[in-house]
Amino acid sequence: MGSTRTSQFGVVDESSVGVVTTPTLFLPTISFEWSAEDAQTSSEASVAGLYGLQEGQSNGGPVTVSGKWEGELTALGAGFWIKHALGAGGVSTTGSGPYTHTIAEPTTWDGHSFTAQAGITDDAGTTQPITLIGGKVKSYGLAYDQGEKLNVSVDLVGQRVDVGSRTLTSCETTNGSTAVTVTSAVDEYEGMSISGTGIPAGAWITAVNSATSVTISAAATADGTGLSLVVGKALATASYTTSGQKLLKQHHAHVSVAGTEVSIYGGSEEWVCPIDETDFRAGSRWSHEQKENGSRFEITGSFECEYNAALYAKYRAGTKFSLVRSFVAGSTSLTLTSKVRITPGAEPKIDGRSRNKMTVPWMALGNTNADLLAAVLVNSESTI
Repeated sequence: MGSTRTSQFGVVDESSVGVVTTPTLFLPTISFEWSAEDAQTSSEASVAGLYGLQEGQSNGGPVTVSGKWEGELTALGAGFWIKHALGAGGVSTTGSGPYTHTIAEPTTWDGHSFTAQAGITDDAGTTQPITLIGGKVKSYGLAYDQGEKLNVSVDLVGQRVDVGSRTLTSCETTNGSTAVTVTSAVDEYEGMSISGTGIPAGAWITAVNSATSVTISAAATADGTGLSLVVGKALATASYTTSGQKLLKQHHAHVSVAGTEVSIYGGSEEWVCPIDETDFRAGSRWSHEQKENGSRFEITGSFECEYNAALYAKYRAGTKFSLVRSFVAGSTSLTLTSKVRITPGAEPKIDGRSRNKMTVPWMALGNTNADLLAAVLVNSESTI
C-alpha cells in the first residue's frame, strides 16, 4: 500500500514569499527527499550529581528546511526549475504552439519563491502531504550521459514545512489578535500553516501555548466562534498533462564551441545560486526568506569528446568562448548559452584499448550577467 506508485509531487509559484499555495504543476519524479532539521539547543551548564542533561536543558532550536528533487528533462515542466534557478529576472514568452520562453539572465533571487508538495503513501494506504513553503532553488544540475536520458537534480531550501493536514473544530478568533483558541493543539503544529474564516492568507502557527491555545503569525481579521480551522496544507489533486509531453535523451544533445559543433559522448553541469540556506532572526525558530548573499552565481560543467587539439589549445591559451548546449526533440528545445573558459583537467590521455578521449571541464564567466547563462525553452506550454 505504501509504494511510490501512489506518490506524487507538485509545485507552484507563490504570490508572496512564504504564502503556501496549492500546487498546479505535477512533475514525474524519480526521487524526492526532505529534511526539517531541529538544531535542539542544549545547555552547557552542570547540575550537581547529574551525569546527563536535565529535561529542561535541551529544547527546540532553529529549524533548517531543505530538500532534493530528482527527475528528467521533459518537454513540459522543464522551465519551472530553470526560471527559479535564474532568480527574479523574469520570463518573456512569444509565439503560439510552440511557445518560445526566454528566461532572463540572473538579476536577483529575492522576492520570489514556490510551494512544493509531495504526497507520500503510508502503510495504511493514506497518501500524506508533505508541503515545503517559501521554497527556493539552491542548485540545479543537468546530466546528459552517453546513451541515457537527460537527468535533472535540484537542491531546495525552504522556510517552513507542513506535515499532513487536519481540521480543528470549535475554534475561536478575536479580531486584531494573534491568539487563537483551538481544540487538541500539540507541539508539532508549531511552524505549520493555518487557514479558515478570519485567518489571513499565509498565516502560520508561531507558538503552541497549550492544548487549547496557539499564536499565529498574523492577527485575525474577524471575531469568530465555533470555527473549523485547517492546520497544514491538504493534498492537492494530481493532474498530469500528456499532450506534447516528451522525454529528452542524450542523443538530443548538441554542444557548440565558438560556433562550431563538437561531437560529444556526454556531459553535465551544475548551477549554484548565491542565496543563504537559512535566515534565522529573533522571535522565531523558522527561517525568514533566504535572500541573495555576496557569493557568486557559479556555473560549471564538463563534456567528454575525442581528443581535440584545438580545444586543448584553447585551454592552454586561456581563451574565453561561447559554449552552447542545445537539446532538441522535434518542436521542443532547450538552449543554454554561456561564455566560458576551460578549467584544469582537460589534458588528453591514453586509456587502455579505446578511442583517445578527453574530458573538457569548464566554468562560466563574462562581463555581463547574460554572459553567465542565457536560457531559451521552446515547448507547447503557454506559460512556465
